[in-house]
Amino acid sequence: MFRFVTGSNDKVIKFWELSTGIVKVSLTGHINTVRGLAISKTMPYLFSCGEDKMVKCWDLEQNKVVRHYHGHLSGKVLT
Repeated sequence: MFRFVTGSNDKVIKFWELSTGIVKVSLTGHINTVRGLAISKTMPYLFSCGEDKMVKCWDLEQNKVVRHYHGHLSGKVLT
């Protein structure tokens, strides 16, 4: 069962079941567009950042934010 994770301007992080196209989990907490996502390889954590200038750490076993990181100065992704 392979899942795909997305974040977008609807402010929601979604875990999709690729074989069915169904959203299995939706995480809400950002107040603006979600711009970046990274899943930890060693812990059940997801990190998200957005145009609300927040970086959040999500516990994927509880599906909730466990830490907020302040000091994110911009909502723009640098390339």
